[in-house]
Amino acid sequence: MNEVPYWVPLVSAVAGGALVGIFNLFKDWQNRKSEEKRHLQELMFKSAVEEWKQHSIFAIEVMKMKTGKKIAISPLVTYLVHLLKLSEVLFDQKITKENLSQKFSEIDEVMNELKKFTVPPNKNNENIAQQITQADTE
Repeated sequence: MNEVPYWVPLVSAVAGGALVGIFNLFKDWQNRKSEEKRHLQELMFKSAVEEWKQHSIFAIEVMKMKTGKKIAISPLVTYLVHLLKLSEVLFDQKITKENLSQKFSEIDEVMNELKKFTVPPNKNNENIAQQITQADTE
């Protein structure tokens, strides 16, 4: 019967430990990365809610002063989407002065698209729409 050299169990133990260590480092790196992303999303959400609250309070105060001015308050989702898209731009590793205007144009495009679904029609919008349709028929 052949005997196993004394160093084989040592090498296999070291190799196994190294392999497990590498996998643990990789998993730890993934966990930290996802935790950071989750934390940033939570900050963006809290910031959006706080900004929405401040705009709402301001609008209510203006209306209380009976100035006759009405301030439209966008839905909370617009604040959330705006800050989410802004965070993508701010935390992008490839941001340069050359592509900065393009990145902010993307934000504007997203927000303009979102307005189609979130801005409720009001009398001014209806009047403008009537004027446009009358001009088109003439």
